[in-house]
Amino acid sequence: MFKFHKHAIQNAKPQNVKIALFSILTFIVFLLLTGLTLQPLTQSISMFIMAMMYQSMSPQILLPVIISLIIPLAFFIFVGYHLAAGAINIIYKGIHKEKVSLLDALEAFKKGSYLRAVKLALFTLLFIAILSLIRYLLTQLFSLGIGALLRSGQSYFMEHVGVYIAVQLIALTILAIVLSFFIWTFTYIMIAYTVAYFKDRQAGAFQDVKHAFKSMKNGHHSWFKLLLGLVVLDLIVIILETPVSQLVAFSTRSISQNVAGVLTVVLLVIIIIVRIVVYYLNVNAIIAFFSTVTDGVVPHRAPSRQQRKQQAKAEQKEQEETTAPVKETETKETAKENDKEVYQDTTFDHLQSKNKEIDERSDEFKK
Repeated sequence: MFKFHKHAIQNAKPQNVKIALFSILTFIVFLLLTGLTLQPLTQSISMFIMAMMYQSMSPQILLPVIISLIIPLAFFIFVGYHLAAGAINIIYKGIHKEKVSLLDALEAFKKGSYLRAVKLALFTLLFIAILSLIRYLLTQLFSLGIGALLRSGQSYFMEHVGVYIAVQLIALTILAIVLSFFIWTFTYIMIAYTVAYFKDRQAGAFQDVKHAFKSMKNGHHSWFKLLLGLVVLDLIVIILETPVSQLVAFSTRSISQNVAGVLTVVLLVIIIIVRIVVYYLNVNAIIAFFSTVTDGVVPHRAPSRQQRKQQAKAEQKEQEETTAPVKETETKETAKENDKEVYQDTTFDHLQSKNKEIDERSDEFKK
């Protein structure tokens, strides 16, 4: 379930700190700029709602809303997506053991690939719109179901306020978990085609999206296991945001406002830190999975104890097989040397006997 989370972190060594710092910093810049572009839209919507309340609708009120809506959309299409893609590019290069730098965050702005990133930004807006629609429909469906349940037991819940609160918290948590499956499914698709964009600069935007969907059909149910791992980690954030934060809010009503404010701030900081860590790990896992499926980059995996023993035995056997011919060669050479020495000794003795025989014949001749 968490296989690719571990693989991503192990493959990124020893650049883990640098990768996390550069990618998170880039994404924070993206969020800040997006927030700035959304401020005019928030103000325009507030003015529009006030005009509807006082029934003073006119085309002049709709014009600021339209303009303020175009600003964040244009920012995301031409700048925002490129920054978010830059953060993904930093993680992608780190997992592939390439040296990363802060300039990698601007990779999508380069000439020749900028327009393709603009097309992918349009696909991203489409997927965000679909996800928002699914989220709205599921929220309305859960609201109707929980509302009917609470109305049917209204008299009981009025006497048992604790049960009423518990039912609400459980319902909100279940809704958040169901939404998490959809959110991380769409997040996977968007990150996957962004990685495909950096992987192959010659392919088109539609081909990148096609690769993202194709990677989900890799067999062995490994993509669904990845999705379960993403949701389980996200469950930590869900629990902190929904039941824990609500329970803290209820429990701090009867204490000092200063203490309640401090506890609220501490909880908020914890939630932000946990959210950043969980989202960073999940993005790493998605990139590692897509890389493994598409181009066969198998993340580094530490061998188990049994594998280490088998590897040691194999190395020992290989060493024995390597040294055996050497020993055999040395034995043959030694035998040859011995045979040579024996042959030399035999030849010397034969010559000595011949010389002695010649001397004896010469003495007989003289006589």
